[in-house]
Amino acid sequence: MAFPGANWLPSATHRRPALAMAAKPKVLFLLFEGLAATVLESQVLATVRMLQAKSVAQFEVWAFACLDALMQSSRSRLGAAEQLAQAPVLLYRAVRPLSRLAYAINVLLFAWRLFPRRRDFTHIHARTDYSAAVAGPVASLFGIELIWDCRGDSVAEVEERFAGRRGWFGLLVQLRLHELRGYTRMAGRWCSRALFVTEELRDQYRELVGDKPVEIVPCAAHEELFFFDPDLRAASRRRLGYAADETVYVYSGSLTEYQGFGDTVGFFAAAHDKDPRSRLLVLTPALAAAQHELAHLPQGSFQAHACALGEVNAYLNAADVGFLLRPPLRTNRVASPTKFAEYGLTGLAVVTSEAVPYAMRVATAVGNLVTVENGCPRLPSLDRPAVARRFAERLGRSNFTENYRRIYAPHSDNRRHP
Repeated sequence: MAFPGANWLPSATHRRPALAMAAKPKVLFLLFEGLAATVLESQVLATVRMLQAKSVAQFEVWAFACLDALMQSSRSRLGAAEQLAQAPVLLYRAVRPLSRLAYAINVLLFAWRLFPRRRDFTHIHARTDYSAAVAGPVASLFGIELIWDCRGDSVAEVEERFAGRRGWFGLLVQLRLHELRGYTRMAGRWCSRALFVTEELRDQYRELVGDKPVEIVPCAAHEELFFFDPDLRAASRRRLGYAADETVYVYSGSLTEYQGFGDTVGFFAAAHDKDPRSRLLVLTPALAAAQHELAHLPQGSFQAHACALGEVNAYLNAADVGFLLRPPLRTNRVASPTKFAEYGLTGLAVVTSEAVPYAMRVATAVGNLVTVENGCPRLPSLDRPAVARRFAERLGRSNFTENYRRIYAPHSDNRRHP
């Protein structure tokens, strides 16, 4: 049976002529993950603010929440989101995306919301495969350019999470994977242009996008939010109670399985056995789960905190080494972790591996990679301000302004930049 939405409207390559472009593009930034994810603050809202400040485009952010709890938490963040983005942020309810019927309903909901505003936007910037699949037929119908912002291998993430499941649950997983592959194919088919976070991800989906314009924009960090400051470091270490001779390892992010938090805790435990002056600082919204995982570590060797985006820099300045230890999964092979850029812009040494090729390449080139010998980390001697500066030159968000300017350019002016 054909996947819903694949053939019920003209192909993206045969859409009606796009609307006349204004001097500055007007972009609808589309999310189907609500406003609850902390990564949205840095990778969406702060980016929107920066791109508007640099006159790249004008934005509205439309966030669809597919669960009641997510809708409630997103509503509580709406004011702060608008303040951070310095752009309108609209929140809508959608259907939980767990079936083909739900997909079709969400297409209709988006079309209904967009119809009265269809002439207000020149581009739809759809974050994730699912958002692009939902927006695709609507963008084609209304003559709006669609940008597929591909964040990773969504199929691999589900497949690896539920690997080895059998019986009826295993069958449901296979059905879900088939559905996700359909969304990815549709995103590639409907989009006018595409953004990828790594070369590996671009190469994986090269056949889907063909010769359409593409840009590689890794998960970068904002220079005004992440930087090294020795005075801030000293004040933060005093506040957290760290002595001058203690080495502080930091883990920042969620506890999603592919991020390898359990392996990170195990690595730290071994490092602490060899050097009792080692300390672990965990920054995560999942505090209860983190505390459970950390409970077997020696008392006083760890701290865990939940913090807002604007507070993360102070914690990272207090640390010495950032943890980016992930299992060798397909999900990680194409990843560009946000935390890696944040670690780098604050001048941290980084523990990582070939499981994340992008991070390994950059850390090796910059010189802040921590080597491991017999299970013992060997910290490099770093000029921390210099490391922070080199990372700002590579992974500071403002370095990618022109990539966005090209991706939002009028169709006739756009060129492919692989």
